Formats: sequence, structure tokens, C-alpha cells
Amino acid sequence: MVVFGHWWVDQTPPLDVNALGKQVTNTLQNQFDTAEALKNYGLHVGDDITLINVNGNEYQGLVTVRTRKSTAVPFGLTVYADGTHMIYQPDPKSSAKLVQAAEKDKDPMKQTCWGPQC
Repeated sequence: MVVFGHWWVDQTPPLDVNALGKQVTNTLQNQFDTAEALKNYGLHVGDDITLINVNGNEYQGLVTVRTRKSTAVPFGLTVYADGTHMIYQPDPKSSAKLVQAAEKDKDPMKQTCWGPQC
């Protein structure tokens, strides 16, 4: 008697969390720099992102975002990543606190430059 079968093993390579964190911070910074409602706040996303895998492709994250006057605001987000694609969802309470701090620190007479061109 001959038996045929197939054995499937999920061998998805482990996700590079450091690379994912860099991708998230770059994308978030781009959004802060280009979104009409946010670009005048002079927000700067730090490199201190922490991502923790909570379930499958879901990660909880925390990063420091600084306002124009360098007020540090902890910014929470949920990230979904599969090694090829990534999306993130900002925590609504963190977003509200960030906008509140940015409004307080807004100085229309002073433009702060965070990029390498400065």
C-alpha cells in the first residue's frame, strides 16, 4: 500500500521589528510633513519607537513625537504588518494630546527645521 500526503508548515520568516519601526516612523513623519491639517505644526517623530507583537500580524507601538517647541508627546499606535505590507492606526487619545500640545506650542513667526537640509 502506498500513501501519499503533503505536509504544510507555516515557515513565514520572522519580521524584522527594527526595520518595521523605521518604516512606521518614516511614514508617520511623512504624514506629519504633508497632511494639510498637520504640516504647519512642525512635528518631529523620534527614533525611539517600541513595537510589541500582540497577536499574529498586530503590533502595539509607542514613539515620542516632539512639537515645534520640543515638547515630548508619547504617541501610541497599532501596526499591522505581514513582512510585505504595513499599515498603522494612531491611538485616538494620543492623537488628541499631540494636536493639543502642538496647538499650544504653535509659533507662526518661527519655523523650525528638522531635516538634514538644516
